[in-house]
This record gives sequence, structure tokens and C-alpha cells, in this order.
Amino acid sequence: MSVPPPLAAWHITSTVLCGPLEQEALYFYENVFGKLSPKTFIWSLLAVVLRYAFDDATTMHLLLAACLAHMSQQREDQATMRSAKLHFDVGSRLLVAGSQADQVDHCRSFINFWFLQLIYRAIWDEQARCAMKKLSASMAQYVQRYGLLDMLQEEDRTGGPGAGSGKPRYEQALPVAEKGFLARFLLFVAYEDLDSEFCDAGGALSSLILVHGATSDAIFVASQNSHAPFGPDYPPEELADDIARSKPLEMHFHANLALAQINQLYKQSNPSAQELRDVYDRLQWIRQQYANIFQLAETPCGVGEKLMTTTASVVANFKAVLVYCLRAMAAQPSLSGDSGTAEKLRAAKQDLIYSVGLFF
Repeated sequence: MSVPPPLAAWHITSTVLCGPLEQEALYFYENVFGKLSPKTFIWSLLAVVLRYAFDDATTMHLLLAACLAHMSQQREDQATMRSAKLHFDVGSRLLVAGSQADQVDHCRSFINFWFLQLIYRAIWDEQARCAMKKLSASMAQYVQRYGLLDMLQEEDRTGGPGAGSGKPRYEQALPVAEKGFLARFLLFVAYEDLDSEFCDAGGALSSLILVHGATSDAIFVASQNSHAPFGPDYPPEELADDIARSKPLEMHFHANLALAQINQLYKQSNPSAQELRDVYDRLQWIRQQYANIFQLAETPCGVGEKLMTTTASVVANFKAVLVYCLRAMAAQPSLSGDSGTAEKLRAAKQDLIYSVGLFF
């Protein structure tokens, strides 16, 4: 299935009735969730997600449920939470029914998975954490069942590297626009799953996607083509902004690979001091490789609000991963008395506080 076309004004074909609360939720989606990306909303990934929602009742119900659930946490309003639960129940039933269909839209599936993540995150009680963990396992099974990792590594069947090389090719190879969108969204959902792993409520998907190697690199490269769904109407200034922000996003990807590696070490066993030193060395390599990004984050200059917002965010995230790594090292018996590790941890914490202060 292809990416839905741009929306005409008020064009809703998903048959979902929208009352006042639903209209508020759509406003919340654009003006609160929309701030997850510094991009102009109509040219953002979330605008493409909205196309899918207007085109399909399942996605619209889950979108509304996610927005209403987050709104209810701010308001402590039972009516809003009841409406969120209603849309969640309907959307979930439709999602289960749709999973039996012969034709599967992978982009739509991961949009729906992301909305489920947002719903569980808004509630975040014991039941929601258990549901998040099951969702993580289901997403990992989905990726494996449909061979999405192989599919995202496939070159365009019209030519390019690998053509005629005898490498297996997939008849279900994705169009360029769909491939870029799916890759970006797969990373989006994997990053969320990585965060949930800290509460023992995820990690199955992130451990599949966020691993060092050709597969994860191919997914990241494909994700950089996320402007393709907009076609020739995509503004040159937005494209220039994407190019400028691609380097910070690449650094963010590598930092999350390191974070996933630490989580996997703890999941398998108690990591050794050497294994943690290897991750620390990897983080130092990232800092050196992207030194200009760190310098830019501390430079009060008008190079572009979108670039600076992205840069400040990814640098703060990197420093949080570094603190996590150093805390793990400091907890090792062989390193617990190492004054060098303790000093590095103290300095890293101060540096993180400084970066978070700059970001906000």
C-alpha cells in the first residue's frame, strides 16, 4: 500500500465521528505532539501520520486515544479519560481484526504500534507496563515474520548496487517513499522501546533494530529519505534543513546503539569491566567523530532554530548515555575504588546538567 496523498481541508474518510473532545485532540496532536519534531508541521513525519489517520478508522481511533490519554493526565479529567478509553477499545478491536487481513501495510502497522506506545506511556501503571512489554515482543515478532530488516536492506529492483549480483531480491520490495517512511518510523518506535527497557517494559524490538552492523546502518540510511512521501512539492528550504540536521541525527543514532548495547549486556549477565570500557571507548569515539556537533550545541548563534533544537537535544541525550555508562562502570567491583572513573562520572553529571539547562 502506498503513502496516502496530501489531505484536502477537513477531508475525513475514516468514518470516525469527531465531537468537541476529538477536535481538541486533533489540535493537541498538531500543536503538542507536533513539537516532537522541530520541523514545520505540514512537512513533518507527523503530518504524514495524520494522512494515514484520516484514511483509516483504526489509526484515527488510536491517534485520538493517545492524544486524549495525554490530555487527561494534564487535566485530571475523567470525561477525557473515558473518551480516550472508548477510542482505545474501538481502535484495538479494529487493529486485531485487521491483523488477519491478507494485505498488510507495514507503515500503517508501525504507526498504530507507536500510538499504542504513547497510550501506555500516558497511563504508565503496572498494567500499562506489562502491555508495553508485550507490545515490544509483538513488534519484534512482526519484524521477523515479514522480513522487514531484509526488505529495508534491499536496493531498488530497477538497478543500483547489488543488481545482477545474485543477491536474493524481494518481490515485495518497497517503493522509495514507503521505504524511507517505514525506516524512519521503525527507528522512531525502536527509540521509544529503548526508553521503556529501563522499566523492564520493552527492549525486544530495540535489541533487534539497534545493533552495530550493516542492518542497522541500512535502516538509518533509508530513514534519511523520509522527505519522499511529499514528492516534488517538498520545499527546498525544508530539504536544506533535513540535510543540515542529518549529522546530529546520525550522532543520535550511534549514541542509541551504545545505549542499547549497555542494556543488552545487563540483560545477558552482569557485564564485565572490559565490556563496559569498550562501550565507553565507543562513546569517546562518537564524541571525537562529531566534535563539531558538540561545539555547535554550546555556540549561541543564529544558524537556524531547527538545527539548534536538534543539536541541543541529541547532545543532551548523548551525555545522559555517557552518565549511564560511567555509573555502570563505577558499580563494578574492580572499578569501584578507581578515582579516575568516579571523577569522570562526577564531571559527566555536571556536563549533563549544563546541557539540559541550555536545552530548556
